[in-house]
Amino acid sequence: KLSAARREDYEDVQEQMSLPKHKFLKHVESRWLTLLPAIIRILEQIKGLKKYFLDDLPSKEPSIASKPRYVRIRRYLQSHDLLAQLHFLVSVGDVFNRFLMFFQRDETLIQTV
Repeated sequence: KLSAARREDYEDVQEQMSLPKHKFLKHVESRWLTLLPAIIRILEQIKGLKKYFLDDLPSKEPSIASKPRYVRIRRYLQSHDLLAQLHFLVSVGDVFNRFLMFFQRDETLIQTV
């Protein structure tokens, strides 16, 4: 219910930190090709995300600290190996994109004998 207000608050953070004003790309689990662009966008915005979720949001809305989704996001952003994991996924994403593009075509992929 507060998504529009939070989006505006995050845009303010982007402006303060001179980050590009991009919206986030949603990764769809059944479409593996959406993973790499979503991770690249997260890496582009990681400093703003940390500022917003770890500093700004808890001070504006103290009640959010107990919400499971916020706890999960905070835990990931505070993780010491988050950047390493994201950069690893980007590096292997380039390798697997050709393979994924082949298997996620619209045409039928039935082998004929």
